[in-house]
Amino acid sequence: MHAVVLTCGDFRWPLPAVGVSIRSVPARPGRDDLADVLDSLDGRRLVVCGTDADLAAVVLRLLRTERLSAVPVGYVPSSASSAVARLWTLPVVPADAAAVALGADPDPVPLLRDDAGGVLVGLGVVRTVRGVAYCDDDLVLRGSASR
Repeated sequence: MHAVVLTCGDFRWPLPAVGVSIRSVPARPGRDDLADVLDSLDGRRLVVCGTDADLAAVVLRLLRTERLSAVPVGYVPSSASSAVARLWTLPVVPADAAAVALGADPDPVPLLRDDAGGVLVGLGVVRTVRGVAYCDDDLVLRGSASR
């Protein structure tokens, strides 16, 4: 088996289960839902089938367990309106997305993290903020800002 497929919530894997190990987890899986799956990857690709929030939850667990750089992650969006699919020009037809998630070469992409311990993989909304913000060593905000 060359990939582990996580089906999140009610979403199902759209292709025959050949060469993949399919594991069902709840929507927005947490630490306990993913511990055994992540421990058993053994270098295999991880494919997340679900919402953008499901993908973010899985990527967050990979980040927190220091596996993110070692695990290729594929994504099969459950919705044609997926911000992640739109951002990275991924197919939204489930069978097409599954074929890409399994067979395409991994493409390293940037990951946005926040100070609260979350990750942003698709679309984010920043409302009015107040405080001091840095990007690396550069001060980019002092005070209030809004759109």
